[in-house]
Amino acid sequence: MIVELHALQYFPVNNLNRDDTGAPKTTTLGGGTRARWSTQSQKRLMREAMQKIAPEHCGTRTRWLPEKIADVLEKQYGHPRAEALDAAAFLLRALGLETQRAHYGRGPDARPVTRTKVLVFSRVDTADQYAAFLHEHWDLARPTSAALVREAPKGRGRRGTTSAAPAEGDTGEASETNEKEKDAARKAFDAAFGAEELTRQRAVLASKDLIDIALFGRMLSEVPDANVDAAVSVAHAITTHVITLDFDYYTAVDDANPSDAEGVGMIGVQPYTSGVYYRYLSLDLDVLTERLQPNAELIRLAAEGLCTAFVHLRPRAKATNSAPFTRPGLLLAVAAHAPHSLASSFVRPVTGEHGGLLTASADALRRHWNHHVRGYSNTDGEPPFVNARYSVLNPDIAEIGDFALDQATHETLADQTIAAVLTTALS
Repeated sequence: MIVELHALQYFPVNNLNRDDTGAPKTTTLGGGTRARWSTQSQKRLMREAMQKIAPEHCGTRTRWLPEKIADVLEKQYGHPRAEALDAAAFLLRALGLETQRAHYGRGPDARPVTRTKVLVFSRVDTADQYAAFLHEHWDLARPTSAALVREAPKGRGRRGTTSAAPAEGDTGEASETNEKEKDAARKAFDAAFGAEELTRQRAVLASKDLIDIALFGRMLSEVPDANVDAAVSVAHAITTHVITLDFDYYTAVDDANPSDAEGVGMIGVQPYTSGVYYRYLSLDLDVLTERLQPNAELIRLAAEGLCTAFVHLRPRAKATNSAPFTRPGLLLAVAAHAPHSLASSFVRPVTGEHGGLLTASADALRRHWNHHVRGYSNTDGEPPFVNARYSVLNPDIAEIGDFALDQATHETLADQTIAAVLTTALS
């Protein structure tokens, strides 16, 4: 069963999601420029919301796993820092992860650190578990990891580290050496602890029963059996209409200027935009259930938490300078056997000539929805979904006299809309 959320949401003067120039992200659709709020930005905020709702059932995503393991080994178990880093890097390489040594910070504060090459999305207590394992078997782990450091190819970074991936046109020797080092670590681990223990330690890394990993997935190319397909798909939010960038020319006054001083402390220009965004989310409950079963309570918590987070999402970019804190004006929730985005409602940009952009957007979505329902209902008149509920949450849309969505039930409260559809989908 699929649960879908569709929303129309107006944001005033804002810069929800910046590109590499600092301007609001955009895309071209229907022959015009639209503002865009990226899926990555939205999912980051949703994942943070899930961590607040159920922190004990969520993971963490980081490249600092070697350092975190070494921290526990040093501070909790009293092992020397250098040896702790060797052991941490040895274990992670044996599991298939490449580690890299680099300098972090600037000037006198710069220090050498060891990190994984890629972000590792795993349990919050992964470092604690790995540190406990290494401490328990320190008499084996320390000499084995130290031997691998001594045998590292000349010129390679010590403390179980590797260089960055080769640049385009490189010979690939670094990558080949990285694979050799990981293979050597794997063989050394097998010899010291056995293949079954390696499988058990890899299972810690490959945990799939966490809410945020089950929802948003995990890609770990170095450890393929740790990959998890996401249960949720989030579309880039786009404005329903063409936009133009506005520029805020601002100045800052120097409060300590002498009374006869002229000019200001600084001058700047910041691009902004505004508009009505169409937002869309699709949650595959079958995939979510497969990840989290048989914990029905956790499955419901994940689904409800995600849907609530979607509705109440608060963008942070330039938030103190624009306060873009709004909620959807129209919310549609659907339980169906297949997903169907309503983004094509806005291929032809709305203009807002009659009643404003929000009402024009709601009318465009209504026309598309009604046409979709009538065109894809079966010969017995059954609609292409199991349940659909909607809430009109803005008075401008409510004033559209005949506003209704075919075969969908109107609910006064957004929470009622979500709850009714989730109850159907989860039953």
